[in-house]
Amino acid sequence: MNFGGGLQRTGLHDVHHGLTEIQHQLASHVSKSFLQISEPPLNFCKRLVTMLRLVNGPRFGRHATLQKLRKCVGQLSVRTKTASFAVSAFANSESNIPQRLTDRPGRHRVAQPELLELITWGRKLAEKHVAYFSNLDGSPDLSNLSKELDWLVTDCIEEIEGTESGEMTQNLRELVHDNKIRYVRLRWSLKEIKTVWTRRIHERVPLQYLTNTAHWRDIVVTVSSSVLIPRPETELLVEFAKAALSRNINHHSYDVPSIDGPWLDLGTGSGVLAISLAQELHVPQTCRRSTVYAVDCSAKAIELAKYNALRNGVQNSIEFLTGSWFEAIDQSLRFAGILTNPPYIPTEVLASLQPEVQLHEPHLALDGGSGSGTHHLAVICAQIEKFLTPGGFFGVETHGHEQSQFVFNFLTRTEAFDEIRLREDYSGKIRFVTAFRKL
Repeated sequence: MNFGGGLQRTGLHDVHHGLTEIQHQLASHVSKSFLQISEPPLNFCKRLVTMLRLVNGPRFGRHATLQKLRKCVGQLSVRTKTASFAVSAFANSESNIPQRLTDRPGRHRVAQPELLELITWGRKLAEKHVAYFSNLDGSPDLSNLSKELDWLVTDCIEEIEGTESGEMTQNLRELVHDNKIRYVRLRWSLKEIKTVWTRRIHERVPLQYLTNTAHWRDIVVTVSSSVLIPRPETELLVEFAKAALSRNINHHSYDVPSIDGPWLDLGTGSGVLAISLAQELHVPQTCRRSTVYAVDCSAKAIELAKYNALRNGVQNSIEFLTGSWFEAIDQSLRFAGILTNPPYIPTEVLASLQPEVQLHEPHLALDGGSGSGTHHLAVICAQIEKFLTPGGFFGVETHGHEQSQFVFNFLTRTEAFDEIRLREDYSGKIRFVTAFRKL
């Protein structure tokens, strides 16, 4: 049985472990805002309610350890229900906030043969049309489309009937073909899933937009066509920031003073950089609490980023501002770190991008200007020195080696930065530049 948070119907040991985990979460946050828990409140509520159902049932009702845990968990049930209500109210009050697929209830009971037929149909549709996908623009191949289909079906499943402990960790395809799934409860009907998958193949709509969900680093965010889908390589900006924070703590001395202060995410989009920064800055071993500022020129993007911050429990740690780059920021502010993933695709290149990007992602978040595509990079680099505190960290993503070299040369000419470095992405391509403002 799966309730979105990954909980399965298991033995007493597993229920005990799950409740202990919840107890530790609650104990560390009982005196704080109800939304400051380590996972999205709706998922937390589902997991808590499921646990309560299990331990209040006849199977475990008399176990002494669970009776003790019941009291602790029960005290916070109202708090988590309030959190769930707050998130739902936010989404319902904003027409720009779409509902994630994984937030939908499982209302459609489907038998194993029907599920197998759906997966088989989906693969045949992909096989039939993948020949028309170009292999020159980064379009997905059949292997990638098969993975996407599995992800789509998996996210549609709220509950599986007829599984035993541990089986949910197996591949979806193996479960279906081994007849280990008898019935499932789907969040979309079979007809709706087929309609969505047909749009994915025929219209080339990205799966993240169809499900309004993106998994990035260790967080999940809501996305729509108002924001760019966060890319895996951008995760490295957070890793570079973490390294800078670690250096700040571990190498503190009279010669290298500790750099405190707020951080800034320029061009926040869905908010993933700001959210991850807020989480890292609030780890006690890493750094004391600091505010993160998140800026975007799109009001729709800011609303979505606010919602994502709420869903990830860091809404009180991020200040959202609407405006173009540094224009929205108080000119007296100085930041301990600045991260940015600005638009950098040359205008002339946009038409040659794969249809998923060219037709569906916002050009406002892609277009870096004509020629070299460095228009926004130049605007940002021209003001970084002013807004970074001495010793502060700067990390930027670019389109590749040429743009990275442009940023490297720009920062070098200012003579205001140390340790200017060209950095590679996961594929070994030069894509990032990092630097520290001179003390």
